[in-house]
Amino acid sequence: RILSKLAAHLGQDAELDTEEAMQDCLETLGLLLEVKKESTSSGDRGRRKAKDDFSHQRSAEVAEITIRHTEKGKDLLKLLSARSVSTRFDVMVVLQWVYQQRPADINGALLADPIALNRLMELLQDCQIDYVRNECLGLLLLLTTGSAEIRQIVTMQGLADTLFALLAEEDLTAGGKVARDLLQCLKNVALDTVCQRCIRETGGLSALVAAMDLALSGKKARGDEDEDATEDDDDEFSAIQRIQLEVSPEARWACFLLLAQVALAFLSPAAVQGSQELGGTSDTEIPPNRDVLLRNNILTLLYRLKDPR
Repeated sequence: RILSKLAAHLGQDAELDTEEAMQDCLETLGLLLEVKKESTSSGDRGRRKAKDDFSHQRSAEVAEITIRHTEKGKDLLKLLSARSVSTRFDVMVVLQWVYQQRPADINGALLADPIALNRLMELLQDCQIDYVRNECLGLLLLLTTGSAEIRQIVTMQGLADTLFALLAEEDLTAGGKVARDLLQCLKNVALDTVCQRCIRETGGLSALVAAMDLALSGKKARGDEDEDATEDDDDEFSAIQRIQLEVSPEARWACFLLLAQVALAFLSPAAVQGSQELGGTSDTEIPPNRDVLLRNNILTLLYRLKDPR
């Protein structure tokens, strides 16, 4: 009930103490919703299972109460427009936990409130605070897995372009969690016929090949203004090579393998794990996808695989 009441008063003119009260409420709610798995060292197996079961049950009950007292999640979505970045961060944490218990309710609330989806996309595209942007990515990862309509809407709003831009900032040879989440989200939209067409027609396949090349080399392609390589460039590349030696083989190739699955989704979606769960794609898109990928020299990556750095 407190969520419903405070959400109605939270806006551009909200007082500081109201926002602080909302943040306290959201943080507490997040703790109640969180499903904590007991470590293998915490007691015997039966006790661990009992604690895990209790955690799941509590999360499900709190999610049900939250949905019931926030107009099926609609009041939570209003908080995505809050003035405070901290409030938006906290509500995205809560939404992820609630979504794992009540996905249909959150999907329905988002589809009924296009402004909320716009706010999510704005956070992902414009927020310069890493931990806030990463939480937004985590929520979009769930949404693009669970709803074809949301998947298509956010793709039309430029999700793929945003994901490629964020990937360009990541070290794809390190296999970090953020990079893998970006690629999993990209894979979700790539396994949708409508999204595929949008990505292809907006130059996304060119960006895909460039990302695969970056994942192989760990070095961004130089533009025309960088034709004269400097010693600093060479030192930076040597540093990248040293870092790669410290990364496990599994991590080293994690991002490239995910990118390969994205590319395969455009060429043979039935062969990609998860395609059936996401609804699959139409074979009519395969020929134009193949032609665009070939024009962007995807086959040259095969030669690079002979001597990956």
